Amino acid sequence: IATVLENRGVKDVDTYLNLTESDTYHYNDLTNMQAAVQCFIDHYEKKDKIIIMPDEDCDGYTSSAMLYLYIKALDPDYPVEYVMHSKPKMHGLGNGEYLNIPKDTKLFIMADGGTNDAFEFNELIHSGTECIILDHHDANYQDESEEENAQFAENNNAIIVNNQLSDNYPNKDLSGAGIVYRFLQALDEELWEDYADNFLDLCAVGNIADLMNIKSFETRYFINQGINNFNNKFLKALAKAQEYSTGGKITVHNIAWYISPVINSVTRIGSLEERELLFRAMIEQYETFVYDKRGHGLIEENIYDRAARLAKNAKSRQDKQRDKVYNELKNMLNSEDKVVILESKIAQSGLVGLSAMKLADDAQRPVIVVKEIEKNGETVLSGSCRNFDGSPIPNLKDLILQTNAFEMCQGHGNAAGLTIKPCNIDLAKSQFAQLLQDVDFNNPIPCDFVLDISELSAPFIHEIDKHDWLWGTGLKEPKVAIENITIKRTDIHVQGKNFNSVAFTIDDIKFVQFNMAEDNPLLEWASAWDGEDDDSIEMNVVGEVGINEYKGVYTPQVTIDDLEIINTIQN
Repeated sequence: IATVLENRGVKDVDTYLNLTESDTYHYNDLTNMQAAVQCFIDHYEKKDKIIIMPDEDCDGYTSSAMLYLYIKALDPDYPVEYVMHSKPKMHGLGNGEYLNIPKDTKLFIMADGGTNDAFEFNELIHSGTECIILDHHDANYQDESEEENAQFAENNNAIIVNNQLSDNYPNKDLSGAGIVYRFLQALDEELWEDYADNFLDLCAVGNIADLMNIKSFETRYFINQGINNFNNKFLKALAKAQEYSTGGKITVHNIAWYISPVINSVTRIGSLEERELLFRAMIEQYETFVYDKRGHGLIEENIYDRAARLAKNAKSRQDKQRDKVYNELKNMLNSEDKVVILESKIAQSGLVGLSAMKLADDAQRPVIVVKEIEKNGETVLSGSCRNFDGSPIPNLKDLILQTNAFEMCQGHGNAAGLTIKPCNIDLAKSQFAQLLQDVDFNNPIPCDFVLDISELSAPFIHEIDKHDWLWGTGLKEPKVAIENITIKRTDIHVQGKNFNSVAFTIDDIKFVQFNMAEDNPLLEWASAWDGEDDDSIEMNVVGEVGINEYKGVYTPQVTIDDLEIINTIQN
């Protein structure tokens, strides 16, 4: 495990495996923290009306829920309210969303967004509403062509607490939920309370959902604490609903794959009613509903189970819609392009990024998916960019901004929203080709261990598997290369509903490869057997190791990512 962590750049392995509060920074190192605390307390003591607007993603919901729950912990009767965005997948206060803030609001708090919305926040402040922004996004403009809405953070008169804008705060890998947690800690100190830690589970989910780099000691510590104190009633209901996929284990990996994507599906495609229901469940506003459950008739269902069920349904709908866009565009992928740019005719705005992600994984290239929209009477292409795992490009957003072909690109380094004029597509492609002319996308797979098949053992696999709680963004699962594997045709089985997966066992260790391409040499070899000659094949494989559980049977397993055939032997 030390080898793997050192390979990922963790220099002090012992400390990383035993993090304590001493490995965090002080919240007052965040610029404007004390100003935000004092502003909040001034309004709180006067019982002024406070409004919160959840940004439409998992980090936005969790960070806003933390704020709401904290205020209600201070005073269950406090006049704090929330306002939902008018549409799914919206961020900040653009597109007139600031007009939805009630006129009698004295303090408006936005988490996980707002740094760049200077015009909107200044309008609120001018109308008599003080504003606090608890954010982690970079400060840059929305639209260079609109000088009056240039929206640089320095023109925003709200009180902004943002780790990206805080020179004295080293941790830039903290999401909106992380900044809110730091704000609540500062409030605890000022108010002589002890509530902030009650919401570390929400903080953990928000940071994992926003793909924060968990090599950061501070971010990792907060996530560890949150996972060990998974108490939010909605999060627990969703975890229970996902037990089949998670095996009942709350880890960074399982939250990233089976918890936060379900929440995000509601924020992307959910109706206003569904989005509000989910947020009410997250802030633990208990309700019951009558539900006609198949095979059971009418039953009473609490809000947590209902929100979890409806969120899973939304995830299923989302994936079907994403796959429609994927199928529309997959045949347009061009491996000659350094960055693939594709235009969809059918994508919903909330699904463009998901489609780009799946296409990027297929193409092993950065992918931009756009669709036509009307903006200020002009047709522009709006969409999202996604990088792929293992890309030689460290920051796709920075690369896009270097081209000067795009009107806007905002978000995270490898997952951002953007707009471009149709006439600039060719310019963008040529700029990408020039900027990336020396970049090789066909890099070998980095492996932590290279073992002969005779060296692979069940204890080695068990040791890796029992540390599965470690892996997440910035700490990829260990990769193992296994050499000199020889199997006979009678040892291998073709399986799966599409007969595109194979499995074989060597010394009680199972090897599997799923969803293989038709021209995969191992699949071709296994599928071509006529049942007579029992020839052999020799190969090297690269994959991940772990323990597979099926009906109470635990089996050491290698999941193959890639392979090379060394030799075939006729017997």
